[in-house]
Amino acid sequence: QGLTNCNGTCVNKLSDNANCGVCGSTCAQGRVCSNGMCALTCQQGLTNCNGICVNQLTDNANCGGCAKPCAAGQVCSNGACSASCGAPEIACSNMCVDPRFDPNNCGGCGTVCSISNGSEDCFNKSCTFVSCNATYTYCGASCVKLFGSDVDYPTGAQPEGVAIGDLNLDGVLDLAVANGGSSSVSVLLGKGDGTFGAKVDYATGLDPWTVAIGDVNGDATPDLVVGDTGSNTVSVLLGTNNGAFAAQTKYATGTDPMWVALGDLNGDGKLDLIVSNHTANTMSVLLNTGNGTFAAKFDVATGVAPEGLAVGDFTGDGILDVAVVNSSSKSVSVFAGKGDGTLSLWADIATGSNPQVLGVGDLNDDGKLDFVVAEQGANHLGVFLSKNGSWAAEADYATGATPFGAVVVGDLNGDFAPDLAVANLGGSSVSVLINNGNGTFAPKVDFSTGQFPWSLAIGDLNGDGRADLAVADYNNSAVGVLLNQCP
Repeated sequence: QGLTNCNGTCVNKLSDNANCGVCGSTCAQGRVCSNGMCALTCQQGLTNCNGICVNQLTDNANCGGCAKPCAAGQVCSNGACSASCGAPEIACSNMCVDPRFDPNNCGGCGTVCSISNGSEDCFNKSCTFVSCNATYTYCGASCVKLFGSDVDYPTGAQPEGVAIGDLNLDGVLDLAVANGGSSSVSVLLGKGDGTFGAKVDYATGLDPWTVAIGDVNGDATPDLVVGDTGSNTVSVLLGTNNGAFAAQTKYATGTDPMWVALGDLNGDGKLDLIVSNHTANTMSVLLNTGNGTFAAKFDVATGVAPEGLAVGDFTGDGILDVAVVNSSSKSVSVFAGKGDGTLSLWADIATGSNPQVLGVGDLNDDGKLDFVVAEQGANHLGVFLSKNGSWAAEADYATGATPFGAVVVGDLNGDFAPDLAVANLGGSSVSVLINNGNGTFAPKVDFSTGQFPWSLAIGDLNGDGRADLAVADYNNSAVGVLLNQCP
């Protein structure tokens, strides 16, 4: 059964190579009779496709199966059609891509460059940050809202100046606030977590405008110095080691003292006082006598309506100098220190409209101090980079409305480059400008404050290694704290 007589021989026509299907039908060499038909016999790893042995793992016409051709520009690889790519390109999802620069296949197929609230690109097989969306700042490899909401702490009436320092020597930063409306200074001791205890008030002269912190009597305890605009005095309050302060001692200044600064102008190791007298068009210098008292003032002529002050070595000779903003004459005057406490005019730098306050720092990492001027009349910050004894032309950066009482310089996003923050009196906000790393700055990002933010100060208020801001909110009779949210 199943066999057939072919020329006297019983054969299986389903498998007999000499009688395949019918008697006398011989299969050619390389073929075998299978199911009554001569079929191609293929080596291991090959498949018979329409009478041809092919490797379906690599055959472009039979890729993964007989009669499954690859499209033009593709090759069969491991039984699947993929793009035919030349180095350095690779095939990803049937497309040729360059893993050095493709943000969707950066360094390899499927590696996508992305960052929440921002954008990244691919460079040399690595994802690289490009930018954050509006109102976000790049910090800690993330795009974040740099500061949290303003948290207010009550002060005296109409606070105008704020300073940060460790007033009770517990390793935690505290706040001192000059209250123009109540002729007092409020001290708020920090708790170490960015919150503060209730204020303690100390009497000052009339309408205190600014406050500075420094050890003026050499007892290693911070003291307070307040510019009393309404009484033409500067008040000195000596500190104890528990954050309390003795009653004020007043020293006469010129008319309408607005800003105070501390610095050792005569090289005796003691902090001297410098005060800008807005109406008198002078600076008053009061040299420290060594025990927390000060000699009578001597005055130095300035431009018209001097306001913000800064102390630093601006001439590069190792001796402290003084710079002052002249709001009505639209300039910054630089006075060179002589090392004996006296000053001489060294340079006048033209600014924009109605300059108010001055920030100082090495903005482009060249070892020289640069100036930042808040120009109220133009609603911008003017940046003046130092250039071997002179300053480059002003570069302007927009702020909120009416930048007024203070501009601070410090690293706000943890990249070791100094950034800028300014209080906008008319905008009830703080504008933050992040340094690009070369002394130029990204567009501002604004953060809401209380009404009429008069000034601000910078410091790490909660001990997380990030710089926070404290803002004197004039209309709120409060100091607002904005904690840095950089991870």
